[in-house]
Amino acid sequence: MITPSELQVLLMGVMFTPLIVWTFTGIDIPRRRWLAAALLMLLASYVATVAEGFAAPVLLNTVEHALFAGAAVCLLVVSFDFLRFAQPGSDGESE
Repeated sequence: MITPSELQVLLMGVMFTPLIVWTFTGIDIPRRRWLAAALLMLLASYVATVAEGFAAPVLLNTVEHALFAGAAVCLLVVSFDFLRFAQPGSDGESE
């Protein structure tokens, strides 16, 4: 059984994905690929959330939470690199 809020989150994620992709083509930030991976994992977790209402609820619930954990790890990497990037005396380049 899906709830209206789960469906709304999925629809907003799908609607904003083109805007996010368009924005990503014009920015140069450290660990941009990690950030993109995190956002895609979040979108995939929203799909799994809605899909678990139709089939394989236990499996898709596990996939959903694994994707959320993966997105958290990616965002952690991005956050640490942003902190290092913002340090005084930093040359502004990431490895």
